Parts: sequence; C-alpha cells; structure tokens
Amino acid sequence: KKIILLFVIMFLFNITDSHSQLEPAQNLQMGIRALEGQDYTEAVDYLTQYLKTVPQDAEGRYSRATAYYYLQDYGNALKDVTTAIGTTTNFSPALNLRGLIYTAQQMYDQAITDFNAAITANVNYGEAYMNRALVYKIQKGYPLAVADLNSALTINPALIEAYYIRGEILVSMGNYNDAINDLTT
Repeated sequence: KKIILLFVIMFLFNITDSHSQLEPAQNLQMGIRALEGQDYTEAVDYLTQYLKTVPQDAEGRYSRATAYYYLQDYGNALKDVTTAIGTTTNFSPALNLRGLIYTAQQMYDQAITDFNAAITANVNYGEAYMNRALVYKIQKGYPLAVADLNSALTINPALIEAYYIRGEILVSMGNYNDAINDLTT
C-alpha cells in the first residue's frame, strides 16, 4: 500500500509540474496551441511558464493576454497586453486586444484610442475597424460605425460579423432594405 501511495504521489507531482519540465519554446508553442484550441486556462499555465524565462516577450505576453481576455480576467489581460505594447509599439493585434479589453470595461475613449493606434500601425487591419465600429454603435454614433464597417468589409469581405453588426445599425437607422441585405449575407 505504501509503495502504491508513493507511486500515486510521485505521479501527481509529475502531472502538476509537467509545464515546468518543458523548454521555454515548447511552453510557448503549447500555450499557443491551447489558445487556438480554446483551452484558455491551459494556455495561461503554459504561457506563464514560458514568461518566467522570457518575461518581456511580446508574443508570449500578447498570447497570455488573449487567454486572460477570454477568461474575462481583464485586469491580468490588460497588464500583459500593455507590456506587449510597451515592447513592440506598433503591434496592431495587441493594440486591438487592449481596445477590446477597454470596451469590455466600458472605457470607450481608451478603446477608441487603441483601435485608432491599431489602424494607424496597419491601415489594412479590418478587425480594428470593426471593433471601433462596435464602440461607435454603443455610443449611438451610427454614421461613424457604418463608415468603419464599410472599411472593414472592403479590407476583408470575409468578416461575416461586420455584416451582422452593420445590419443591426441599419435597422436602428431605419434603413431596412440595406439591413436586410447585410443580415441575409
């Protein structure tokens, strides 16, 4: 019994310590895989191990911030993404993510500032236009939102969510024919 208990304890210790036994690059790779697989808690675990060895890595910070964002842990997400932006100032996806975090926290002016910065860093970043349009929609700035959604869809016609958002806005504006076209798309 004692041998079995010792084996079980050693086995459990190895499971809980498995992230720290990987090389840093492996932790980063596994963290990104977990993020892509929508296993956000696992992603945070791997990326935390990675960032213990490379604390200022922008990709690692951005990836962990994304996982925290989907876990609705906006405080930690904001810390990580801000560190990533400080390391790589024109990091459009990180600026866009921070805008999303600010939007979730109802800090709309800061969100718009970050979406603007993401667009300035990459004028062909359709998601930033779409996300800025969401803030404009919340603020009832419908013409600005429609203009941004038009830009987003010109850049990336595959942004299906942009058609839906634009359709909702067009309904709010009383433009039902165009709304039907967007919502049908």
